Amino acid sequence: AADQAGNATFAAATRVSRSFAVDKTAQAITFANPGPQVLGTSPTLVATADSGLAVSFTSLSPAICTITPAGALTLVAAGTCEVQADQPGNATFGPALPVTQRFAVDQMGQTITFLDPVPEPGKAAFVAGDQVTLSATASSGLPVAFTGLTPETCAVSAEGVLRFVKPGPCSVAADQAGTAAIQAAARVTKTIQVGGVDPAVEVDLVTKMQTARARALVLNQPDLTSLLEGGAPDSTALTVSSKGATVDLIRVGGPVWLRLSGSLTEQTGGMRDHYAQFSFGTHAYLGPQTILGLMGTLDTMRLSDPLGRTEGEGWLIGPYLVTRLGDSQLVFEMRALGGQTQDRVAQQGQTAATVTGERSLLMAKLSGAYALNPQLTLTPSMSIAAVKQANAAYLAAGGTPIAAVETTYREQTMGLGVEYATSNANGPLTLSGGLGWFGSEDAMNGAGQGLSYNLGIAQDFGPDANLNLDLTGQRDFDNKIDRIGVSLSFQAEF
Repeated sequence: AADQAGNATFAAATRVSRSFAVDKTAQAITFANPGPQVLGTSPTLVATADSGLAVSFTSLSPAICTITPAGALTLVAAGTCEVQADQPGNATFGPALPVTQRFAVDQMGQTITFLDPVPEPGKAAFVAGDQVTLSATASSGLPVAFTGLTPETCAVSAEGVLRFVKPGPCSVAADQAGTAAIQAAARVTKTIQVGGVDPAVEVDLVTKMQTARARALVLNQPDLTSLLEGGAPDSTALTVSSKGATVDLIRVGGPVWLRLSGSLTEQTGGMRDHYAQFSFGTHAYLGPQTILGLMGTLDTMRLSDPLGRTEGEGWLIGPYLVTRLGDSQLVFEMRALGGQTQDRVAQQGQTAATVTGERSLLMAKLSGAYALNPQLTLTPSMSIAAVKQANAAYLAAGGTPIAAVETTYREQTMGLGVEYATSNANGPLTLSGGLGWFGSEDAMNGAGQGLSYNLGIAQDFGPDANLNLDLTGQRDFDNKIDRIGVSLSFQAEF
């Protein structure tokens, strides 16, 4: 209001008044977007007003998130959270314009920790037939489920018990499917190498052992035709008796012979075997052109193969007959032997199992000797042989049952040899060599044929003893099998 009181001259002025509005100070809110959030966390939102007054918050999407006026945010579900910041003002400051922020709310992640299965104490690896309880945890604390990925080698139960079925790689997956608030975990897999015995591989090794030993047994058989050359001694007596499983041949006069031989075989695919044979026998003369004898054989073999190894020993015993056909130069010989084997079979990385078996050998040979001159003689020959072997069923490493295996090997040969007679300071000396063809058939390789050869030297030490050294070999062209052997034999008259 404006006033003038007046004076002597002027009267007092009439009061004049005016009114006007005074506005409150404006304010603004600063509300930073918190960015994407993850369920399970409790972030605190921050917003400020330039007036310095406190800002309050309100959730515009309570199904996704809730918030206290002070800004304590609670994430309820995955989705888009929308929050509004407000400042209503006071006597000095007017209300601020609301500020809204939107941000994503994602599921919480999780990871799986899957421990390596460990064999029981004392075992280096799992084998077929073993089982183990799997152990895995999720960072979320939710239970983990297991799935077998290789049912041919292993199976897993709902409780997480893993059972190994057969050798090979076993793969298992650990999963956690998650919830509405937690993402599914990334799958974690484990691959365990299962040892033990594969029955098919075991049978394959036994079959290879039988086949290789049958071939070596025939290759290393002693030549019985030369035993006839001495003729009948002055005094002979032959008695054959049976006492249980023993057959005794008792002789007065006549020879005793011993032979040690061995061979090495190599075959495509990495298989190799070493074979050794010790044969011995004695006989009586049934006449100047016929002998009947009893021979025995002890042999051993070691076979290595990419699938594993086998080794074993065996024996054979049985009669033999050698006779000249009338007045001709042809000599017929045959033998029939039977015996047993005991082998040890082990797949790669496994302990060996013992396998017993039975076997028999039938062999017949027809040969001739035709002198071209006093020193040079041709010796054509042909022979047939059959070996039958049968291994009993057994339990391999880890208790895996293995079925019985039975194989038959057959071989036919035809060849021509040359003998050259000379002498040295010790007595008569015979050099020999030969070349021929052979055909074979076995369960592992099927039919095969190839070249056989031999070189030999025989030294007589008077009329009662002689020593023979022979080198023999075969090349199977169909099956890419090479065999080479050497033998040393001794015959003495008693």
